[in-house]
Amino acid sequence: MRPTSRTDRLVMGDFSRPDGARHPHHPRSYEITDPAEAAEVRAVRELGRRLAAEAGEYLFDCSCGDDDGTRHPTPESGRLLDPLSPEGIPARHRARWAAAAPGALREYAEALASGTEEPAPPAGVPLSVAFGWLGAVRQEPRDAAWLLAERAPMRLLAGARPRNWPGR
Repeated sequence: MRPTSRTDRLVMGDFSRPDGARHPHHPRSYEITDPAEAAEVRAVRELGRRLAAEAGEYLFDCSCGDDDGTRHPTPESGRLLDPLSPEGIPARHRARWAAAAPGALREYAEALASGTEEPAPPAGVPLSVAFGWLGAVRQEPRDAAWLLAERAPMRLLAGARPRNWPGR
């Protein structure tokens, strides 16, 4: 008997650009569990395999169904999987994470998620907000934003000093 529902989960590996550029908070591996995103990845993988076959590449031992989509790269797979692509799945995951940040931290989260700047932590954020953000349950805990979700609250906490410390 076949199950009536199935979790569609792809584990993606490090997709580094040829020039070595990477988003500063992109994890070495992450999961894609959204069925629509998984379908997009499978479609660009199939396109890459088809184009490789048309170019005469031998694909008998190809295991592209299990890799990160880069074995037979196409512009579409680059756009979709590149951590620096603003239209890619990693950018969607980071944007979703930033949108879920507490209101006082949303601008800070968006700046970190963009990867283009290292913003200073906002001043005056209560420690309870930073701890709450650190402990927040995420709908997609292993998506492409998981490393950012761990680092951002810790950065806030690392710069905080209790009110009763000398010099405050």
